[in-house]
Amino acid sequence: MKDRLREALNKNSELSQALEESRQNESTINDLTNRVEKLQCTLFDREARLEKALNLKDEINTANSTLRDQVSDLKRESERLRVDNEQLQQVYNDLLARYEVLSTEYEDLQKSSLMHENELSKLKRSLEGSEQDRLR
Repeated sequence: MKDRLREALNKNSELSQALEESRQNESTINDLTNRVEKLQCTLFDREARLEKALNLKDEINTANSTLRDQVSDLKRESERLRVDNEQLQQVYNDLLARYEVLSTEYEDLQKSSLMHENELSKLKRSLEGSEQDRLR
């Protein structure tokens, strides 16, 4: 009977240890389950943020493409305006040169006209003097 009692005590001790280990395992399982749940929440949050980031990346790429197109358009327009400006500058220079020529010609014509007027006045006076001489 002592042997059976010893066996029962040993068995009881083993069962107590197994029960304690089982409680510790259950606590560890609960801790691990909580950690897994937290990691899943973190994972879902990161997936949502990644989805937003990818959407933003697509929007940025679209905006960049649009901006590149606009920059190309502006460069073409700038080049066209530069060519127009060069042409207008050339027309201006040509007109300025023509103005200077015409201005010089006008001054020459004024001088010539003044000389002719002076000569005409002299001729008129001379004619008047000749007519007066003839009348006398």
